[in-house]
Amino acid sequence: DGWVDRLVTTAGSWWAATQAWQRAAHLDSHELGDLRILLGWPYSTEEIRAGDRLDDTWIVLGAHRTDDGRLQQQRTWLQGRATGETVQVLDFAAGGAGLPLPQVVGAELTGPVSRYPGHAPRRALLGDPITAGGPVSHLPAGGSVEAALDTMAAGLADNPWCRRMPVLLADVIVTPEHVVDAAGHALPITPDTAVWSLLAHSGGHPCDLFAELEEGRLRVLSAGIEGGVIAL
Repeated sequence: DGWVDRLVTTAGSWWAATQAWQRAAHLDSHELGDLRILLGWPYSTEEIRAGDRLDDTWIVLGAHRTDDGRLQQQRTWLQGRATGETVQVLDFAAGGAGLPLPQVVGAELTGPVSRYPGHAPRRALLGDPITAGGPVSHLPAGGSVEAALDTMAAGLADNPWCRRMPVLLADVIVTPEHVVDAAGHALPITPDTAVWSLLAHSGGHPCDLFAELEEGRLRVLSAGIEGGVIAL
């Protein structure tokens, strides 16, 4: 369903990329960083570690793994307590290699991260030293479905190739197919969300969620329930 819209969106994205590539010399570092991510033109680890660093105490909001049979990917989302910035740490493994152990969702990490060029949400590398702390009692403050859509819209305005946006939602009800906020606005849930586990934990009561908003759907990665954060 909706293949025409997806086709037009994808074609438009690649047209914008070809136009941006022709003007690469005039792009600022963040615009060029967004384009390089799309094109798969990597930065060296040394280049990133020598650049933009940010110290904070980071809450591990959630993590997600994918495996297409050739390449495994692990996305870990962190939010700084002082800065409020959310970054993603990406790990890859190919050829039968294993991914690093995931960070504990709901835990705190104190120390620096090195950020890649690009607009929010920015990719980052964990620095050294990183000190692991105890679990937090709740997720950071979230908002409504409308606020989540506004966040995605702002991200697309900065970066037309933004595929997903981390969002926090407060006091929402989870159904088998949707997340519904207090105003009655809803977003569908991705098929790879552990929705039955989420329903079992929430029991149909309002809860706080951390999710990836992607193609108009929510991939829920963690929930704030009964004085703790639960990974999904």
